[in-house]
Amino acid sequence: AQAPNRHKVVFLSDLLETGLPEPVLYAQVADLLRSKGVRQLLGVGPALCRQQALFQGVPHQMFTTTADLLAEPGW
Repeated sequence: AQAPNRHKVVFLSDLLETGLPEPVLYAQVADLLRSKGVRQLLGVGPALCRQQALFQGVPHQMFTTTADLLAEPGW
């Protein structure tokens, strides 16, 4: 069981070979994250970076590569 006051954080990388166009796929992902009350998204990959405007309402940071994420202070 999840504690009720914990922040929900999601780490997500590009979703490849889904058969959906990127804008459709990531709009669906963003809607799911909003509906689940995700408080922070850390996304890694060029597709997520291209589609980050779709994640309005979900605090997020996007990184092109894992190395870019790990280069951030605090990681």
